[in-house]
Amino acid sequence: MFRRLAEGFVVYYVLIAIVLGALVYAGWRISQSVPTRPQTRVTGPDDDPEFLWRIGKDNPSGH
Repeated sequence: MFRRLAEGFVVYYVLIAIVLGALVYAGWRISQSVPTRPQTRVTGPDDDPEFLWRIGKDNPSGH
C-alpha cells in the first residue's frame, strides 16, 4: 500500500514539474515577444544646429 502511495506522489511531482516548466517557458516566450522601442539618439549641444547658430551669433570674433 505504501508503495502505491509513493508512486502516486511521484506522478504528482512529475506533473507539477511539467506544469512549472511549461509556465516558465511560456513566461520567457511572452517576455521575449514584447517589441522593444528603438533607442532614440541623444542630441548633444554639438549636434543641435540652433545651439551652434546661437553661439556663433554671440561670438564677436566670428569663429
